Amino acid sequence: METGMRLPSIPQPYLIAGAGIIAVVLIAVGIAFVNGAFDASEEKGRLGERADVLGETIERVETGNEIREEFGGVGADAIRARYCECLRSARTPENCVGLLPQREGDNSGARPKCERP
Repeated sequence: METGMRLPSIPQPYLIAGAGIIAVVLIAVGIAFVNGAFDASEEKGRLGERADVLGETIERVETGNEIREEFGGVGADAIRARYCECLRSARTPENCVGLLPQREGDNSGARPKCERP
């Protein structure tokens, strides 16, 4: 007489089918894990790229502010300085008209006096 319990025998086709189902589940879990890892790395890449672009933008704004201060800041004197600098490098004075302030009802065409270097 045997001691202990004996497990019932499972037919071989059921064992193969069960092993196949377990394999499919493990593969699906692995694929989901890999996709999650790729998504996370893409997000990190996007965040890094966004930070780089924002850094460049800040540098450009700082450079623009420095140049504006170099040409006299903001106001009438700064406008005159930018206009005069444009006149020094433009082919025709009409190319610099866009730098002049626009006043409503002012059609006089008065332009600031610029000293020649």
